[in-house]
Amino acid sequence: MMYRKFLVFFLAFPLFGALLQAPQFSLSYDDKNWEYVPAANDPKIQQKEAVDQAMAEQTLAVLQRKNADDKYRPRISVVVDPLKKEMQGTTPLLAYQKHAVDFMKSQRFTIQSQAPKQLSIGENAVEITATQRDFGLTFRQIIFVKNDKAYLLTATTRTDKFPSYEKEIDSILASFKWSAN
Repeated sequence: MMYRKFLVFFLAFPLFGALLQAPQFSLSYDDKNWEYVPAANDPKIQQKEAVDQAMAEQTLAVLQRKNADDKYRPRISVVVDPLKKEMQGTTPLLAYQKHAVDFMKSQRFTIQSQAPKQLSIGENAVEITATQRDFGLTFRQIIFVKNDKAYLLTATTRTDKFPSYEKEIDSILASFKWSAN
């Protein structure tokens, strides 16, 4: 009996050394390499531009590597975006996927892949990988729809560094747990 209690207690720990716990979700991450960054919507941080403020209001959480690569810190963010009325139909995930891809293309991204994905939280999702040559960045974005909102889990790294971070990013994204109804 004592063995079972220990096993359950041990499994309750996060996958890595730290747990980012937000009201709607949680993510496990290695706090030796990654750190939580207050989202721009934190009251302590003021945004001056209307566009920045609109995006800040949608950002739920940000993790970044403690050490920068060539003056850029790889990041993982969780963003929520209310679905537009025309997306709230029988296939809101596909409608939002199209919206996201169109937006990326308008920002000079090259779409590398798009694939359906089943999240561990039981939600259907789509995973998009894209590169932005102007800034030398690779994005891996997982999109799922819940309660008429799109949730975007996005990892961003320098393109040449992406392979070295890919397993770690995959583990962090796979640790995503939904805690809201």
